[in-house]
Amino acid sequence: MPRSTLIFALAAWTAAGLACPASADSASTDLCASLAASYKTLMTGPAGPKGFYRESPLALLAAKPSSGVSIAPHVAEVGKHPSPQQWAQQQKLSLTPQVKQALDKSDFVDQVPGGNYYAASRVEGTLSCYASSFFTVADGAATDTREPPNWSQEDGDSCGTYRVFGKVGAAPVAFDESYDYSGLLVSTLSVSRWAGDRFAPACNITFHYVPRFAADQQFNPWQESCTAKNCGTLRQAALALTEELQADPSGTEAERLGKLTDQQRAAYQAMKAGANVKPPEKPDDPLDFSESTPATVPLLVDGQLYLAEIGHQTIGWRSYSDWDVKLFASDGKTPVARIAIGMTKGPLGNVDIN
Repeated sequence: MPRSTLIFALAAWTAAGLACPASADSASTDLCASLAASYKTLMTGPAGPKGFYRESPLALLAAKPSSGVSIAPHVAEVGKHPSPQQWAQQQKLSLTPQVKQALDKSDFVDQVPGGNYYAASRVEGTLSCYASSFFTVADGAATDTREPPNWSQEDGDSCGTYRVFGKVGAAPVAFDESYDYSGLLVSTLSVSRWAGDRFAPACNITFHYVPRFAADQQFNPWQESCTAKNCGTLRQAALALTEELQADPSGTEAERLGKLTDQQRAAYQAMKAGANVKPPEKPDDPLDFSESTPATVPLLVDGQLYLAEIGHQTIGWRSYSDWDVKLFASDGKTPVARIAIGMTKGPLGNVDIN
């Protein structure tokens, strides 16, 4: 690797507060280091990213010309001109049966910037899974080829991701990004560099975030209700409880029980027994708290004791980072309040590159 490139990579790691990975001589890893440094600058800059539920790292980087990141537009797309089939006709390509079938079934075609490598893809199902075929074009003929090393289509690896070609500086790359709104609070970005006739081994960035909470901002319009007279106070108490549970999922109930009188503890245990709540398998992991397997915690507000059932909001099989807090005042059967608390990726924490 040229000395200037090595100096740039070391500077990028230092700026991002990262330890240099063992594969520091990899050009792809150099790209990941520069991306991580640019993203950290954007996250911690004076303006910072806007919005409570912010854009993904790749979207944020691509929106800032100073990052050097660009996303390649589709060269063909269903419902637009040209469609995948029209594009192939315009190129006057000789197609193998496999490539023709892929183009006939695809929703869009992507091209590596400046390269002869293409992906014909469609996105299927509620899991948003990519089904892609890959080919190169030379001398008017399209020939099947292998997928980029970071675009695996096995064991569900193609589901729930965002896959696109683009550039980091002058380098054409294949991006694979996973950025969801679950309670995991982690985002991953994989980058594989196009080396002229093949993709180089990918590097991977994992961004870890500190949780951020809000009493009045949620990702979806979740079901809420309140029949109490102090609903505003209860909402703020639910917010504080959610922050505490996220930080200490296994100790929050015991901590709050210890602050109750003997009579209050007995009343809480009676409500809990009547609620017949199914506990999660791993009560030490906040990801496992859901509407169906909530945590139970005593909550004392304005002298009134409540049983709080608290877990992540869900829609079908999807679990979101937002929390659902139900407050019961007596029998644990009918909540006097149901409050949605927003939680999302907040300040950037650790960044790993491998």
